Amino acid sequence: MNISNEEAKNIIISVLGISLALTIASQGVGVLASPGVLVYLISLFAITVGT
Repeated sequence: MNISNEEAKNIIISVLGISLALTIASQGVGVLASPGVLVYLISLFAITVGT
């Protein structure tokens, strides 16, 4: 299976986005205020912009 860097990045972003959406769905929007989620969002942003 040959996956380019672009495809791999898109897959990672999709998986992270889905897991974040599920977390919000199960715990409410208040979960966005927690430090762990802030770090998560910053790293997701860095992956998106930095590659």
